[in-house]
Amino acid sequence: ELMENVREQSRLLQNAELIQLQSQINPHFLYNSFYLIRIMAKNEDYDQITQFVTSLAKYYRFINKEVNQNIPLQREVEHMQNYIDIQQMRFGDKITVEHEALPAGVSEYRVPKLILQPIVENAYNYGMKDILEDGKIWIHYVKTETQLEIWIEDNGGGGTEEHLKEMQENIRDYEGRAAGHALSNIERRLKLAYGEGSGLAAQKSE
Repeated sequence: ELMENVREQSRLLQNAELIQLQSQINPHFLYNSFYLIRIMAKNEDYDQITQFVTSLAKYYRFINKEVNQNIPLQREVEHMQNYIDIQQMRFGDKITVEHEALPAGVSEYRVPKLILQPIVENAYNYGMKDILEDGKIWIHYVKTETQLEIWIEDNGGGGTEEHLKEMQENIRDYEGRAAGHALSNIERRLKLAYGEGSGLAAQKSE
């Protein structure tokens, strides 16, 4: 059973990487990146160009070169933060990100690769897509004796009952029509790693 779980984790990780490559290495993502670099160059903002290109290189290096299936939580969080840095250079003051520090003693927890950044990406692409000002993404951690909860919230327009229901269905249906969806893929890999008591939840907060 353990060997089968390992094989399934490997297959799902490959799918997760494919999802990431398909969603990020596309004309829109690259166009937005190069267009922003062009604006920086016209403004002769060379320090920001260096920062942006460095973050972009780190992002693609993680996607393409990080071969380990399970990585320290700190490494996964760093990849998520690097993605946020890239997006914030695009959105500027329109969106504020509040990212709390990891609780003590959890940074070396081994987690499946690519379980956080795709959720933040979801917040930017869907929750924040119509936000013109005062957007906020909040990432915080709740540690108990038995588990670690990672909360990723946004104040965008994705919190309708219809959208939440769709997200919940995509999370649950990891063996059906939503098997290739990023959220269902993360749900399945978390359950394989930690058992049925783990996984994703989508709900509307205050």
